Order: sequence, then C-alpha cells, then structure tokens
Amino acid sequence: MDIAQIERALRAGPPGEPLYVSGSFRTPKGRISASGLSVALFGAIVLGIVIGSGVGERTIPNGGVGGPAVPEAAAELRGRWVSEEISRERWINALLQRGHDIDDIEAFLIHDPIEASTRYELTFTADRIAIIEYASGDPPDDIGGGPYALLDDGRLRYDDRDCYVTARFAIESDRLTFQPIETESCGADERVANDAIFNVSVFDRVVDP
Repeated sequence: MDIAQIERALRAGPPGEPLYVSGSFRTPKGRISASGLSVALFGAIVLGIVIGSGVGERTIPNGGVGGPAVPEAAAELRGRWVSEEISRERWINALLQRGHDIDDIEAFLIHDPIEASTRYELTFTADRIAIIEYASGDPPDDIGGGPYALLDDGRLRYDDRDCYVTARFAIESDRLTFQPIETESCGADERVANDAIFNVSVFDRVVDP
C-alpha cells in the first residue's frame, strides 16, 4: 500500500471540500484576526470623534483654545474704553507705517485737525459702538459709530455707514487691543479714520464710580 497516497487522500477529504492545510484555522502569534482588526478600527474611530468633539467645544472663536466663547466675549466688550493720549506726530507716523499715503492723511487732518494730541473713547452696547474724540483738549466730539456684531470666529465687524471694518480683539486685565483692521467698501478718508481709531493705541476700561 502506498502510504504517501493514503495521506494525500486524507488531506484532500471528500470530493468538493477545500484542501486541508496544517495550521490554517489558527491565528498566528503576533497577528490580529479580521474580526479583531475591525473592532479595533471601529474603537479608534469612535475615540477620535469623542476627542475631536471635546477640542471643538474648547476652541474659542477668536483663534485660541480655552478662552471665552462669543457670548462671553461680547459681554466683556460692553462698556466704555478710552485710548492713551496720542501725539500728532505719533498719530501720523503710525498711519504711515500702516501703509496710508501722506496725501490722504493730510486731507483727513484738514477737516479733523489734531493740533497737539488726541485720544478716542469707544462705548459698546449690545449691538452698537459710539465713538468720541478728545482732540488737543477740545470738548468731546462725537465722530461716529454704528451697529456691530461678533462673527462666529470672534472677530468684530463694525458698520461705519456702509464702510465695513473687521478686526480681532483681545481683552486682558481691563485693557482692550485690536489687531490690524480689515476694511471693505471704504474710501481713503474712512480707512484713515478707522485705522487711527482702532490701531494707533490701546484702550483701558472706564469704570464709572
């Protein structure tokens, strides 16, 4: 009897059945079965969604992590803020550094002169800004204002009579600062005015007695 032929027949099994291969129904050491891999992959996806959701909740609109959300920032912004005293020379130099043309600056100063110095006051209510200027010791001058809103990303968007001003801001220890403003549908005079108001000085909160 041919022993080798008998062994081959036993391994082959009944006709139509798959050929038996030693070890084919064991999971080799160091490997993960297909079902185990699927479970692990599903768990990783779920964990990623949970972590991502948590980070999203802590990401604040004005670009940082762990800071105030838009409603909190809006509440913190409300009130009166007064800038530093700004000399005429500093005022002009700051606008030149911001890229404004000297002719536009001089044209602005014809109708809104600064003899020696000026400062600005911003008052934020729930949805409007009021802007007052104190130039060279003159009486307060109401120079504008209008509606504003905080965008979803935390930026302030202010409507200065169809000249739109957008900027990020930060409040730290009752001090308000604005990053360089962006303007839309604004003429040269409006760009000079709003740059001077928001970007030449920082503001301190006014606490009424």
